[in-house]
Amino acid sequence: MNFKVSTNYLDGTSNLTKIKTIESPNSEINVYFFKEHFAQFYGLSNELINEKLKNQEITEWEFEDKPKKLLENWKETYKYDSSGKLFEYKYSGCTICSQLPWGYKLIYNQYNDIIEQQIYFLNQKVYIEKDGLRADYELNDEMESKIKLSYDNNGNIIRMEKIGKNGIEELIELMK
Repeated sequence: MNFKVSTNYLDGTSNLTKIKTIESPNSEINVYFFKEHFAQFYGLSNELINEKLKNQEITEWEFEDKPKKLLENWKETYKYDSSGKLFEYKYSGCTICSQLPWGYKLIYNQYNDIIEQQIYFLNQKVYIEKDGLRADYELNDEMESKIKLSYDNNGNIIRMEKIGKNGIEELIELMK
């Protein structure tokens, strides 16, 4: 299976196109396939739809054995809609590894396939509590970039566009 991968660099004049071959893929060509083979959809939950999580917000701490404080731990937060679909993800960041707080929103089509991932940096609000600092995060008003997906009639992704502030940054297309 061959994919044409085109990367446009920030100066707007540099472009690199290459062919990536993936021998005998073990799964359908979905967002998890793109996560594994193209390093996209970082932070994507292993389960996009779970009816048990309807209208819930789930927080997972990086180190369960450390205090759940801003300066000693970081967290991932997942929000689910009324049908149990993951629609928002937030990562509190990692100052040690120079990772800024960021998150995304997911938009689905009528078949429950992701058609767009909107990526944002997070605004941080810090609160002082008696046992230390606490932080809450919300998505910034301005989107940083987005990923748009196109599917074939069998539900396989055939095109992925990563769009930044200066236009298309990366285009991945399944070759016929």
